Amino acid sequence: MECANMGPCGTDIEVVNPARPAGRLLAVLGVMFIAASCNLVTPSRSEFVIHVDSVTGPTAVSGGTAFESRLWGPVGPDGCWSFKELRVTRVAAQVDVTVIGQHINNPGLQGLACTEMLVRLNGVILRVEPIVPNPFAIVVHEPDGSTIVRGIHAE
Repeated sequence: MECANMGPCGTDIEVVNPARPAGRLLAVLGVMFIAASCNLVTPSRSEFVIHVDSVTGPTAVSGGTAFESRLWGPVGPDGCWSFKELRVTRVAAQVDVTVIGQHINNPGLQGLACTEMLVRLNGVILRVEPIVPNPFAIVVHEPDGSTIVRGIHAE
């Protein structure tokens, strides 16, 4: 007479399903694969310094009034490149500006497509708050370490 899950009645022999450990192993490996692939599903974004080719705006201002200048230049060759932010540091007689962009890496992994058009800074506004001493300078930091300096005369 046989008992369920045992050998002959009264013995302590357990019947082991050989597929069970393999099934657990496959389930664990599947969960690990899905967790690891999450990084592949979401494209990453990397920051870079944007090259500014010109700064426009007033060359003379009232020292007690805020003023705006505009920054121009290429951002990237397609829609996967974009303007992110201005990083501005104000010191006594100048404002230091670094223009930051971002690039979407591996957009196709999330089904994204980049537009096929040149992306540019189209007069991104830099607002300078008073008090503006005389002389004053806007210093824009470039990707190669050089700078563009625009002098402002405060009245």
